[in-house]
Amino acid sequence: MTRLGEHGVPDEVWEPAAKAFTEEELANLLVAIATINVWNRLSIAARNQPPTEV
Repeated sequence: MTRLGEHGVPDEVWEPAAKAFTEEELANLLVAIATINVWNRLSIAARNQPPTEV
């Protein structure tokens, strides 16, 4: 979902996901992916470095 082609998500990617998840689960998955993508882009733009220790 973070690298969409001109026509969106290809059927060969979407169809297995649609079989594995309910519509509500797909919606939640899309929101989770979008949220992670936004945080990653903000972190990159702010030049944040990952922690050296966990």
